[in-house]
Amino acid sequence: MFLRADDGVIYQYEDCCKEDTVRLTANTKVGQTWQTADKLSTYEIIALDGTLDTPVCNYEGLLVLKSTFKNGTFTFYYQKGYGYVGATIDDQLISFVIPRVPKD
Repeated sequence: MFLRADDGVIYQYEDCCKEDTVRLTANTKVGQTWQTADKLSTYEIIALDGTLDTPVCNYEGLLVLKSTFKNGTFTFYYQKGYGYVGATIDDQLISFVIPRVPKD
């Protein structure tokens, strides 16, 4: 996956179409939707202050992005100033970031 940022917008390069797809917009609002360049996938902002509970910690204040692909619907969680922190399918946790804890 190739990502780049430009003026607060995150773009993903789509090899199929030889062009960029918006992965995340700069001015987000709940309910905002868009499609990939090939029109096969959609994204929707479903929360700006979401939470994600993981086995090691609970994340709060997250941007929550629902992504519908041909192989299923994923929910991705992003923390401002950090980025991706986890993902779910059908409310089942499939991946998450383990935060670094400073050594004493």
